[in-house]
Amino acid sequence: MTNPTEQMEIAPITADQTGCPVPVWAEEPGVLDMNRHQRRAAAAQAGLAHAPAVFLSLDHLVPLATLRASRWFYDGRVAPRNQALINASRFLLAIDPKVSARIIYTRDIGHHSNGWWKNPDYERCFHLSISFCVNPTDEPLPFDRRRADVIARAFWPRDATMAWIEKPYTPEGRRIDVWHYRLFCDAAWEPILPRGEVYSRDLTGAGWRSFSDIHGDVDMTTIDAPFLLEGL
Repeated sequence: MTNPTEQMEIAPITADQTGCPVPVWAEEPGVLDMNRHQRRAAAAQAGLAHAPAVFLSLDHLVPLATLRASRWFYDGRVAPRNQALINASRFLLAIDPKVSARIIYTRDIGHHSNGWWKNPDYERCFHLSISFCVNPTDEPLPFDRRRADVIARAFWPRDATMAWIEKPYTPEGRRIDVWHYRLFCDAAWEPILPRGEVYSRDLTGAGWRSFSDIHGDVDMTTIDAPFLLEGL
């Protein structure tokens, strides 16, 4: 029997002016001016459908999630291409006939360079979001730490114990009880244990500027990243 993950196509990737990979379809004329229904249709045609891919095994889910995360970075901006790529990074793991785990796996950047966390060791991380729901109604279930740890170890067999585990912080996050596992990395994307706290200035370069210094007043509706929200 053919592995269903082998039949799934991923949209071609290019890079924008910031060096952040984006799907080719998002650069086509008019895409960024579409309404949400048109964007979803365009995303579906590019292999980035809104509905999460469903898996029965972490053995199949983890390689695809890792591949997709390797092709782009999440920088906290609310933009059509970011949302389409987040949708492509959503996965559903059917644990048993009544319970599924909802998983999002991304590479996050900009914690330090965007001006929020003073410690540069926290600049980038692999970000694994996990919550649980009822099959087939999708009703939220309480967070299951034991099952979540199994999922985290499947993604990071040698490094799961280095992950920073964070509880929900937004109303929607608390409603679905989604928890966040962050594995911080160096510039080569090798896992590290950050030195010191996020707001420690011991390692901060002389030219570092805060978010307000860089961007001035910000429309909060354009920001969708915990490390940005925490500083305001």
